[in-house]
Amino acid sequence: MIHKVLTYIWCALSILPILSQAQIQVQDYSRVEEVRIEKYDSSYFQPNYKFDNLPVMNGLVGHTLIFLKEPMFNMGFEIFQKGIKQDSYNAFEKYLFQNCKIEKVVNGQFYLSCLGDSLMYKPSFTDQRSIVILEGFEKFKSRHINKQFFSLSTVKITSLENNEIQVVTGQALKIESIEIAKLDKYSLGLGFQFSNQNQNFTVGMPFGDSYLEYGGDPKGKIDFRVGYINMLEVVDESLNAVINKSLFKKNILKGEVVVGMTEKEIRIVWGMPTRDKMSAGFDKIMIYEAGGTTYYLYMKGKKLVKLSQL
Repeated sequence: MIHKVLTYIWCALSILPILSQAQIQVQDYSRVEEVRIEKYDSSYFQPNYKFDNLPVMNGLVGHTLIFLKEPMFNMGFEIFQKGIKQDSYNAFEKYLFQNCKIEKVVNGQFYLSCLGDSLMYKPSFTDQRSIVILEGFEKFKSRHINKQFFSLSTVKITSLENNEIQVVTGQALKIESIEIAKLDKYSLGLGFQFSNQNQNFTVGMPFGDSYLEYGGDPKGKIDFRVGYINMLEVVDESLNAVINKSLFKKNILKGEVVVGMTEKEIRIVWGMPTRDKMSAGFDKIMIYEAGGTTYYLYMKGKKLVKLSQL
């Protein structure tokens, strides 16, 4: 009997190393939160589609946010003055046009420090055009102020100062200043103040303009739609030199795209294409969509060889 007991004990002890080797180890990652951070591209000075991206929001920590209007929906807004929660409907106005530092981002919400108070703000799509990131705005201004542009248009416009201005093709215009501007009862935007040999005048660009949404056109062309009808188009010195050397200078100044133009010449006239696509036999097809019409520009050998529309 004793012999059998000893045998069982010996068997059990001999199996233990095998059991220990087969044991499953479970590593607990349940409390580890990965915080990804993407450095904010300050070419943009307004919240845009990128603000739906949490790593981009995290990259804004330390930047300065400025409210130009009260957020559309105060449900995503809380105010704490000296640690006491306030009614945001009544207390918000004091923070308009003030510098609010972004302290942290939690669950897609900004925690702000503004005038010594703490604000919690969850960005809404409807608020995009009423918020400015100060650092991006200053960078935008530094890229534009004191640059000389040349008008592609011969047009009579009414400036924001309500003065009638005649601008002619080839006229040199210098940007003197850029300010936040109320363009009408409902619209906010930028006021670009130009100077020429005779006077200064200001034209507006609403925040919904794609030039601002894309951080400023790197191609050096700015379009201002004045009074929904007239268009003031200006180009910087480098593009102006391209136009003056172009075989299609007359077409460019008329706003025409014709076969033989290069992509740069086309972009001067029509701006960025809606999209590109590849096609056999061509380098690419540039597609422009406007007013319910789609234009297909077939490029080969870096030149336009065919233009069609649907």
